[in-house]
Amino acid sequence: MKSSRIFITDQHPLAFDASFIGIPVLFYQPELPFKKNTESAFLRQAYLNELPGEIATSQNSLLYLMQQLAEQDFKQSRKNRQKADALLYYPDTHSSERIFKAVTELLQ
Repeated sequence: MKSSRIFITDQHPLAFDASFIGIPVLFYQPELPFKKNTESAFLRQAYLNELPGEIATSQNSLLYLMQQLAEQDFKQSRKNRQKADALLYYPDTHSSERIFKAVTELLQ
């Protein structure tokens, strides 16, 4: 995954891992038509605010978003980086040490 330039999925959990390491994510969900009513507008807004990537609901929107990413040299947007960072309580690389210490203390 580290060598990927983009991650496209409908809802695979690895999309979050990709976003954590800076890979742009596109969620392609053509089955979500997001009609113009209050409930679907609320659902779309929730998706846009929480998912660390862009959402495409048609082939045209997917191709458009892919073109936009290509023009930006497949860099994760600052907005999506912030959403990914907000999902991590410990955004460091020392989780193994922290887990080992917590388990060691638990076993004593």
